[in-house]
Amino acid sequence: LKEYQAQKEYILRTEEFIRRNIAGQKTKQAQSRRKALEKLERLEKPKTKAKKVKISFTPTQRSSRALVWTEDLTKGFKGHTLFENVNFFLERYDRVGLIGPNGSGKTTFLKMLMGKEKPASGEVKIGANLDIGYYDQEHQGLDLESSVLDEVWKIKPQMLASDLRSFLAKFLFFGEDVFRKIRSFSGGEQSRVVLAKLILCKPNFLILDEPTNHLDIASREVLENSLYEFGGTILVVSHDRYFLNKVANKIYAIENKTLKEYLGNYSYYEEKKKEEKEAVQKSLELAKQEKKAQAKIKKAKPKIRKRSLYQIEKEISEIEQKIEEIDYLISTEEVYTDWQQLLELNEERKMLSRRLDELLAEWEKSAEA
Repeated sequence: LKEYQAQKEYILRTEEFIRRNIAGQKTKQAQSRRKALEKLERLEKPKTKAKKVKISFTPTQRSSRALVWTEDLTKGFKGHTLFENVNFFLERYDRVGLIGPNGSGKTTFLKMLMGKEKPASGEVKIGANLDIGYYDQEHQGLDLESSVLDEVWKIKPQMLASDLRSFLAKFLFFGEDVFRKIRSFSGGEQSRVVLAKLILCKPNFLILDEPTNHLDIASREVLENSLYEFGGTILVVSHDRYFLNKVANKIYAIENKTLKEYLGNYSYYEEKKKEEKEAVQKSLELAKQEKKAQAKIKKAKPKIRKRSLYQIEKEISEIEQKIEEIDYLISTEEVYTDWQQLLELNEERKMLSRRLDELLAEWEKSAEA
């Protein structure tokens, strides 16, 4: 059992390292560990009668079909926009995983849905008969100076002490442990207190912020199974891809300051992101090929050589000389008394004048170049 537990812990630590560093400065190390993990021979879980945390969520009432939704929600801090114009819709029995980089505003978004944070603009609307159970990754709702018994008793003060102690035993709080201050417990043990309080509330809408952090393996597995059996709606923030695969049937990702919906679990999200990346790469490759093709076409076109000023001036001189000759002929008695010849010479002179204007314009353009 110890070897199995040690390997399980090693796998979890390695998966966490891979998740945090696969796209960072330690990408090669993360890829190397992923390969090693794939080759690892997994130990079978030994049969044991070890105590486990028994968790079962049972909502007290049914919520409305439209649970919570937002209209053009915008939020930011100190000039930094987290997201803007977000339209989000959650209905009864949805199981949504909310993902995004650290600092992208996941926890802030959860708090706005619960009315604990105000948006910069937009609205959050809540359906009827909504009982929210909130799991805070920082355990801010816990009174660290309170005992486990007193802290959980706050949820149901009418509960008998004997019944409450039996209930806490399901979370591995036995004997005198129930009288210890919460401050004296580890992060994982404090997480179990939060879960115990959640279950006593019997919510129909669970909002979970990194619920698997600090949980030991047994508690983690039972939490996954219990959420699978939960008869209400779930919105969970988590970096744990394996947890999301078991719990979520829809993923919302914070991307480019908005929420993008993926209608599947985390594996489906990864497949879609891979397809999107391949589509972008293909588009870039096609654009690159198009650019090369255009360059070839441009190179293949014959270059139109511009005439030199000398060539233009030479033609101008020739046309001016011809115009002078026509003017002379028109002035002679032989021509101006022959109306047919006079008409022809006048037409020729007009054509030469138009050509001269074109050449003068061409000369000016070439001289400026």
